[in-house]
Amino acid sequence: MTLEKQDAELFYQLWFPLLDFVNQKYRVCPGMGTIDRSRGVDAAEAKKIADYLWSHTQVLQEYIAYAKLPEEQAQIVAGWAQCKPGKYIMERHLKKGTVFISEDDQTVYMVKGLFSTWEEMLGKGPVLLDAVLIPFKDMIISDGLVTAYPFHFGRGYSEAFKDIYRKAKEDKTIRFSLSGGEPERRPNKEKATGTVESYVIKVSLGRSCYRYIQIGKQKTLGALSEAILSAFEFDDDHCHAFFMDDRYWSDFCAYYSDDMDEGCRMSYKMPLGRLGLEKGDKFKYLFDFGDEWRFQCRVMQELEEKTKSFRVIKAVGDPPAQYPGWDDEEL
Repeated sequence: MTLEKQDAELFYQLWFPLLDFVNQKYRVCPGMGTIDRSRGVDAAEAKKIADYLWSHTQVLQEYIAYAKLPEEQAQIVAGWAQCKPGKYIMERHLKKGTVFISEDDQTVYMVKGLFSTWEEMLGKGPVLLDAVLIPFKDMIISDGLVTAYPFHFGRGYSEAFKDIYRKAKEDKTIRFSLSGGEPERRPNKEKATGTVESYVIKVSLGRSCYRYIQIGKQKTLGALSEAILSAFEFDDDHCHAFFMDDRYWSDFCAYYSDDMDEGCRMSYKMPLGRLGLEKGDKFKYLFDFGDEWRFQCRVMQELEEKTKSFRVIKAVGDPPAQYPGWDDEEL
């Protein structure tokens, strides 16, 4: 679950002089002295320097030329240009390493610790992390500057993470190395059943106005957005977002309409069935980032019946006017 001791020592032998080179040349932390492992390093400053490095990976070649590294060490440092910064779910610990799931694209990585195991550092999963994965001798490690979020995952999310790991294991798509191409993926196996499970989701706009919407699991969050707006008689003329951790403007598990920046996860690309939702799970829906119409969503039922589109099966309360104070002529 960790590197061999000599490999961990080699990593730090390469890592600290590299950080010092970056800081001395680019003055990321101007008041910081020479970075030396034996004297200790402020973690916040080290992370600031590392973040600069990972966003300017061309600096790696500058350092290799400056340090005149031996061939093997130069190859290791050059390989760090394949870094994978991002948010990850630390899902489980195995003898071969610890399972990291990319929050962005659900790629599964097997990551080794340095001197300590991930379990020793962070306990059991699932844990949400900010981390940078880097290659090391055909293995995957991190740069050691990891941020863990104090976020508790409910049972539905935990089961969804397990399913992602199990599917990657079955399809043989777990990444044990960052070098080379992506692993070959097996074609997905379709279920033999002809039924399509559906959700009944209660969507509330305040306490006295809510709708129960039945929608198929194969439908996307984008389709759910259309269903919500139709049920509340709103025009679909603004951006929207879903926050699956039930916190508005959270960075984790947030999905946006297609007219947002390319770096955002798109609601129209995420089927409901891939979210691991279960009865009782809650999440937020935000419509119109100017007026901020805030809807509370809760899964009320899971049904084993096919739902081609969506339907409102219960409606309580009159919806508010989307543009209060505007009459028809103004519109």
